[in-house]
Amino acid sequence: MRIKAIIVDDENKAITVLQELLEEYNDITLLGSAGSVDEALPLVLEKKPDLVFMDVQMPKKNGFELLHELRDFRFKPAIIFVTAFDEYAISAIRHAAFDYLLKPVDPQELMKAIHRLRANLNGGNVAVGQYPDITLKPVKVRFPFRARTLFIDPQDIISLHAEGNYTELFLTGGQKQMVSLYISETMEKLPAECFLRISRSEAISLKYLTSLDRKKRTCTLKAEGKEYVFRVPVRYLRLLDESLG
Repeated sequence: MRIKAIIVDDENKAITVLQELLEEYNDITLLGSAGSVDEALPLVLEKKPDLVFMDVQMPKKNGFELLHELRDFRFKPAIIFVTAFDEYAISAIRHAAFDYLLKPVDPQELMKAIHRLRANLNGGNVAVGQYPDITLKPVKVRFPFRARTLFIDPQDIISLHAEGNYTELFLTGGQKQMVSLYISETMEKLPAECFLRISRSEAISLKYLTSLDRKKRTCTLKAEGKEYVFRVPVRYLRLLDESLG
């Protein structure tokens, strides 16, 4: 399938460089470019691209603000942030970006990102206007635990459980890790679009969510062949339902 794309960047040179790199890909069609969020919003809504290459720092509004505006229209293309600043990596995860490339763009890194997007689109994991799988390159989040600092990849977190002033993280590989934060504080460090509270004391990664039983008020997660079933109070069940569209 062909991938329809748009570039959003306030630097004409950056747009030109990326256009030249994308000419090597026969299955990518560039539908246009925009130099600001205000220019990009109507362009994206009109063209409905599968993929948006987007700078973070732009005049007046940044790239994250465009994502918020697009969500108001319930349109969510795959986003690859292209920026000169690596400090935005965690924010990119929190906004469920598909990938994150540093300027000047490395052709090999661009190729890897496009190959992964192709695989997801062809495998049925990503449809136009839906969130992609959480497949960002590993970017670990810092968590405090007593006198130590822990670095944990959000993709490895299956669920979270509140333990008073602490939060217990249940990780892939059967591991557990306690962090010295309330569950609400822990959630603030994680991608907002990828994790959801399902009760006062529990939160889950939507990456591993496989089913929701409204009658039994339970949800099931599956990771590495193991299933995890959680009870979900009524008001949280509604939130979970809404988040799944």
